[in-house]
Amino acid sequence: MTEITSTSLAILKVNLDEEERDYIDYMINFVIHSLNTHAPEIVTDDAVSKYLEEDFGLSVPQKGAQFALRRLAKRRYLSKEEGTYTITSKLPNINISNKQKDTLRNIEKVLKSLILYAKSCFQHDWSDERAINALLNFFSRFGIDYLRAYIFRTTLPRTENY
Repeated sequence: MTEITSTSLAILKVNLDEEERDYIDYMINFVIHSLNTHAPEIVTDDAVSKYLEEDFGLSVPQKGAQFALRRLAKRRYLSKEEGTYTITSKLPNINISNKQKDTLRNIEKVLKSLILYAKSCFQHDWSDERAINALLNFFSRFGIDYLRAYIFRTTLPRTENY
C-alpha cells in the first residue's frame, strides 16, 4: 500500500464518519476529480477504474466504477449512449489535494506516535519505514474484519486462534 493509497483510504473513512452517505457517494468526488484531470472524450468504467488507480492508488472494480458513472448520469453530468458515457455538463471543481495534505499530516502524527510507543514500551528504535510496515502489516491482517465490524456496528469478529 502506497502513501497515496493510505491517504485516499483515510479520506474515504473520514467521509464515512462525517457524511453518512453510501459507498458510491464517497467515490463520486474521486471520480469527478479524475474526470476533470484526464478530461476524456469518452468515459468508460474501465477508464475510470484505471484513473482511480493512477490518481489515488485505489483499486476499484469496474462494477463500482459503473455505479459511480450511473450516479453521475442521474445528476446529469454524463450521458450514456451505447455503453459509454460522455461528459454533458461542467463537472464541479473538486479539490482533493487539501484533504490529502491534511490526511497525510494526520498519518504522520500516527506514525510518530507509534515510533514513540515502540521506543518507550519496548525499547525498539523504529525508523519511519519500519513503523509504516508495522502499521500496514496490522491493517493487512486485521483491517477488513475490523472495518466491517465498525461499519455494521457489531462486536469484533472472533478469530480461530482465540
